[in-house]
Amino acid sequence: MFSMDQNNTLKKLISNTYIVFSGIYISYQFMRYVKRQIRNKRNSLAKIEIIKQVKSKQKIIDDKDDKEDQNSENNQKKQQSRRSSESLTEEKQQNTRKIKSKTSSAINLLELDTSIPQEIVQEKRRKIIKVCLTGGPCAGKTSGLAFLSEKLKDDNFDVYVVPEAATLISNGGGMINIGGFSDEKIIQFQKSLMSVQISLEENFQRLAEISENQSIILCDRGLIDGKAFMSDAGWQQLLKEMKLSEHEIRDKRYDFVIHLVTAADGAPDYYIKDGARYQDIDQAVEIDKIFQKCWLGHQRLEIIDNKSVSSFEEKLQKLLFTVRRMSGVPVKGSKLYSRYIIIDPQSHPNIPEDFPVESFEIEDTFLYKVQYDENKGKLTKIRKRVQNGDVIYLCSESHIIDGKQTIYYKKRLNYREYVLVKDREDRDRITLRKFRRQFVYQGYYYILDKYLDYDMCILRAKNSPGSDDKQIIIPDFIQIDADVTDHKEFRSLNLSLKSSPLRDKKFLEELVYTIQDQQKNLIKFEDKLRPRPNRK
Repeated sequence: MFSMDQNNTLKKLISNTYIVFSGIYISYQFMRYVKRQIRNKRNSLAKIEIIKQVKSKQKIIDDKDDKEDQNSENNQKKQQSRRSSESLTEEKQQNTRKIKSKTSSAINLLELDTSIPQEIVQEKRRKIIKVCLTGGPCAGKTSGLAFLSEKLKDDNFDVYVVPEAATLISNGGGMINIGGFSDEKIIQFQKSLMSVQISLEENFQRLAEISENQSIILCDRGLIDGKAFMSDAGWQQLLKEMKLSEHEIRDKRYDFVIHLVTAADGAPDYYIKDGARYQDIDQAVEIDKIFQKCWLGHQRLEIIDNKSVSSFEEKLQKLLFTVRRMSGVPVKGSKLYSRYIIIDPQSHPNIPEDFPVESFEIEDTFLYKVQYDENKGKLTKIRKRVQNGDVIYLCSESHIIDGKQTIYYKKRLNYREYVLVKDREDRDRITLRKFRRQFVYQGYYYILDKYLDYDMCILRAKNSPGSDDKQIIIPDFIQIDADVTDHKEFRSLNLSLKSSPLRDKKFLEELVYTIQDQQKNLIKFEDKLRPRPNRK
């Protein structure tokens, strides 16, 4: 037993010991805090230094490009009088290098944001483009792949061609006509095809990653093409067994998709059967439309038909034009879309229920425009697209040279990248919210957007590469108020401005009716312009 004095002494000792250890612990935590702050400060300074280097590098590249352009122009003037066949060859080589420089040296806007980790910047700088070339039987895919492979190499791309799994199996003696198979056998057959296709694509992807150059992977068909030969229940069972989703293989696997329409639709005299092609003409047309339906909803789908071309060679040229434009190679051609406005939201067109349609919710956000000088700059937009709970994020860039958009491409983002980049949104603009429906009508690809911040809808019809809007057919179930293709006020870039006057419904109506008065006598709009409502 301790005495009272001993107990008090022991309590004081314990108390003092607790105070000492508490002080030590607090000091330890404080030192950790100080070290953490120092480390964060160093990281911040390092990021600032990196961004200075990136900006400096961009300025050097731009100055070098401008200097080379100026020197090239001066040399051309001096040598114009004594230009020979040798100098013409040299000029062609210089132009090729110039295209490569402008395509590959452009630094993504992501690099200008110090908050974005450098591994993301490096991934964006290294660009591999994955293209799916699909279509009905005897559409020209094999010839198109060979043609693209040759021409894209001239544009300084490394080109990889992934063969079609079905053709490989057919050449090896495998059965292709699955018409008499049971549902279970069809599933197992398509599972084998899909496994081969995935393996081929992944191996070519690894080869492209080894390369130091900008690469294009051309895929002869895509994974979702198998859906055309299966019932809905069988397709869902196949996806379950493969542990895949339709959203993943349609929207995320390929950067863009090009559908070549079968020769049976528009050029039946050129439709030929072979070992892997067993369908007759009517079956070929039907399966072609099913393929279109399978890919409907992909963010970058192009359809190249036979009716807008005069020869197969012209069809191949349109194919090349499309791939070059989507890959960021400067090209000259017609407008991508024709635009038509419907100003009454209550009359939002009712697309027939039996019509194949894909619907989405879209949010478009414009980032600050990078302007190098009066005629040279870069515009970046990010997009959030939602369908049935599945979300994809996209970043698109338009490079402006001589006051015109010459390079345009899209890149998928993950959620983390999307959130980081969104901090750079232009504060003078709103996020454009749209309810989008996409469909194919008589071989043309249509996008119908209902703008949630405006009293209007805009119908966009995708023009066939190299063609004009006179060929566009407005669907029978839609009546428009005016063609606004040539009116920049109705472009997304201008609609996103907080100062846009089109938010005023009265101003919008007056502008549209003025445009309508100029177009009402045009033959191509006969019976398609909606009657003007009576107004007080």
